[in-house]
Amino acid sequence: SVRGLYILRSTGVVNCSPTELYRMLCYAPTKPKWDLKNEYTHYLKKIGVNAYVIHSKTKGSFVLSSRDFVANMIQNTEKDGTVFYVASSTNCTDHNVGPIPKVIRGEVPLTGYIMQPFADDPNKCQMTIINELDLKGSLPEYAVKIAGKEKGMEVDRVRSVYPIWKKMFPDDTNPNN
Repeated sequence: SVRGLYILRSTGVVNCSPTELYRMLCYAPTKPKWDLKNEYTHYLKKIGVNAYVIHSKTKGSFVLSSRDFVANMIQNTEKDGTVFYVASSTNCTDHNVGPIPKVIRGEVPLTGYIMQPFADDPNKCQMTIINELDLKGSLPEYAVKIAGKEKGMEVDRVRSVYPIWKKMFPDDTNPNN
């Protein structure tokens, strides 16, 4: 990136509407199934219309320490049905999440999801995931390469988790309310 940070990206087609996909992405019990490094994501505080302060923590491994991130998040749906879900830790100070022992506080200048419906099929969308990360601390280069490959497979995991989520909420158009 222009800031000298890592950018991880994944893109692909998912067979559902952008709105349903956004709801599934926000449903905490299924998130660790498609985001393998996620231990949890909590919505701490509503700060505006479709805007929240969120706190996420990653799972540690034998090579990498766990990281956590506190960020401002906003969601927007455009007239064409495109859903944006974007977060940034830049200037995110309206929280009381202190340091967690043995966890490194990272930064996400920009992270998010874009879900664009297909004009000829509103129940299919193009999903793009972009993460610009400053993981802080020292990182072995091979660990960064593994993380990049893993992030590249994230849309595939979303595709496999969506039917599980849909079975949990077959008739509910908004399971997160």
